[in-house]
Amino acid sequence: MEIKELKYFVAVCKYKNISKTAKSLYISQQALSTSIKNLEKKLKTKLFRRTHTGVELTNDGMYLYQKVKLLLSEYDSICNDIYRFYASVS
Repeated sequence: MEIKELKYFVAVCKYKNISKTAKSLYISQQALSTSIKNLEKKLKTKLFRRTHTGVELTNDGMYLYQKVKLLLSEYDSICNDIYRFYASVS
């Protein structure tokens, strides 16, 4: 799994719509769909189910969303700490 895939996953969770999410990320709908499919393939599970208005999380998707939110929060914190450290050294 790549951080970018996880960020895309969280964005789809937020917008609940692939095309709206793709527009918000400034990427093509196809690129976003491919990223989500790759993530599902790696995890060997479906993360979303299609609805008449977009997508909704499966049970596995809900579980992953809770874990990924924590992971990305920690990742952002680490990146900020490293940035501040090197900014203070320069």
